Amino acid sequence: MYMLKLSAQLSHAGESKGDVLANTTSIGMHPQEAASPVSSSALGSFDLVFDAVYTPMDTRLLQVS
Repeated sequence: MYMLKLSAQLSHAGESKGDVLANTTSIGMHPQEAASPVSSSALGSFDLVFDAVYTPMDTRLLQVS
Protein backbone atom coordinates (compact mmCIF):
# COMPACT_ATOMS: atom_id res chain seq x y z
CA MET A 1 0.00 0.00 0.00
CA TYR A 2 1.15 3.55 -0.61
CA MET A 3 -0.36 6.94 0.07
CA LEU A 4 -1.27 9.57 -2.44
CA LYS A 5 -0.72 12.98 -0.87
CA LEU A 6 -3.41 15.37 -2.02
CA SER A 7 -2.96 19.08 -2.41
CA ALA A 8 -5.37 21.86 -3.28
CA GLN A 9 -4.01 21.81 -6.85
CA LEU A 10 -4.74 18.11 -7.43
CA SER A 11 -7.68 17.73 -9.77
CA HIS A 12 -7.35 14.05 -10.66
CA ALA A 13 -5.20 11.07 -9.74
CA GLY A 14 -4.44 10.15 -13.37
CA GLU A 15 -2.46 6.94 -13.47
CA SER A 16 -2.12 6.69 -9.69
CA LYS A 17 -3.40 3.48 -8.17
CA GLY A 18 -3.57 2.53 -4.53
CA ASP A 19 -5.44 0.91 -1.70
CA VAL A 20 -6.53 4.07 0.15
CA LEU A 21 -7.16 7.64 -0.96
CA ALA A 22 -7.28 10.02 2.02
CA ASN A 23 -8.40 13.61 1.56
CA THR A 24 -7.15 15.81 4.39
CA THR A 25 -7.67 19.12 2.61
CA SER A 26 -10.56 21.54 3.19
CA ILE A 27 -11.82 20.93 -0.37
CA GLY A 28 -15.47 19.89 -0.16
CA MET A 29 -16.03 21.59 3.17
CA HIS A 30 -18.72 24.22 3.75
CA PRO A 31 -19.28 26.52 1.86
CA GLN A 32 -17.79 24.62 -1.12
CA GLU A 33 -19.71 21.36 -0.72
CA ALA A 34 -19.93 20.76 -4.48
CA ALA A 35 -16.12 20.64 -4.84
CA SER A 36 -14.04 17.47 -4.87
CA PRO A 37 -10.22 17.25 -4.80
CA VAL A 38 -10.21 14.22 -7.12
CA SER A 39 -12.18 13.57 -10.30
CA SER A 40 -14.78 10.82 -10.14
CA SER A 41 -13.01 8.96 -12.97
CA ALA A 42 -9.86 8.62 -10.85
CA LEU A 43 -11.67 7.22 -7.80
CA GLY A 44 -12.03 3.76 -9.32
CA SER A 45 -8.29 3.25 -8.82
CA PHE A 46 -8.69 3.04 -5.03
CA ASP A 47 -10.23 0.37 -2.79
CA LEU A 48 -11.12 2.80 0.00
CA VAL A 49 -11.82 6.55 -0.03
CA PHE A 50 -11.54 8.50 3.23
CA ASP A 51 -12.52 12.16 3.61
CA ALA A 52 -11.43 14.00 6.77
CA VAL A 53 -13.85 16.85 6.06
CA TYR A 54 -16.27 17.11 8.99
CA THR A 55 -18.95 19.34 7.50
CA PRO A 56 -20.90 18.21 5.59
CA MET A 57 -20.77 14.55 6.66
CA ASP A 58 -21.61 13.30 3.14
CA THR A 59 -19.09 15.18 0.97
CA ARG A 60 -19.09 15.25 -2.82
CA LEU A 61 -15.95 13.07 -2.80
CA LEU A 62 -17.73 10.38 -0.79
CA GLN A 63 -20.92 10.65 -2.86
CA VAL A 64 -19.12 9.86 -6.12
CA SER A 65 -16.74 7.22 -4.77
